[in-house]
Amino acid sequence: MLVALLIRVVFGSVYGAEAQGLAEKITGLHRSLKSSGRDYPPYIVQCALVSAEDWRASKHPGYDMLSIIRACVKNLTGAGVEGGSTILQQLIRVLTRNYDRTAKRKAKEVILACLVSKLVDRNIVPAVYLSIAYYGTGLTGYKAVCARLGLQQEVSCIEDAAKIVARLKYPEPKKPSQYKRNKILARELHIVGLYRKHKRTKCYEFLETV
Repeated sequence: MLVALLIRVVFGSVYGAEAQGLAEKITGLHRSLKSSGRDYPPYIVQCALVSAEDWRASKHPGYDMLSIIRACVKNLTGAGVEGGSTILQQLIRVLTRNYDRTAKRKAKEVILACLVSKLVDRNIVPAVYLSIAYYGTGLTGYKAVCARLGLQQEVSCIEDAAKIVARLKYPEPKKPSQYKRNKILARELHIVGLYRKHKRTKCYEFLETV
């Protein structure tokens, strides 16, 4: 938390206006999403997202230092490629449309996430992200991915929720190969396993439902 405080003190004047603008976009999107009712991503899908992407989302200040360190170690040692981004960071990336693979972009994303986390309720972030995220070719937003997968928007089981969330890491191409299908299926099974592990904890208690 000391690092987060330092970030806010040092960079608040530089990125404060941009963070405020992002916070207003997020709350505006949430307001519209909530008024629509049926389009609001169900609790089980939010749980699947938290398990898959950011299971410490209820505790960190917008960024997860442990995930960042783990990702750096894996990337540097060749043990695998890992992003380490929180759900809020991913949401900011979508809103800013900045996908540069640079350390500068990543650092700014962390700073903005730290600042924005003080301006919005963390419980609305997963639903807003799910509602505008990219799931594959022609699949932007929760409604679109449900339609493509032949799912009702009122998803009620973890297996269907995992199908949706798996496509955040492995976006579905227009004509998926068998290799791609296998990657997505493996991701789905992994998410189901994570959910069964995490549901015994309190990591989902912060989520908002409609």
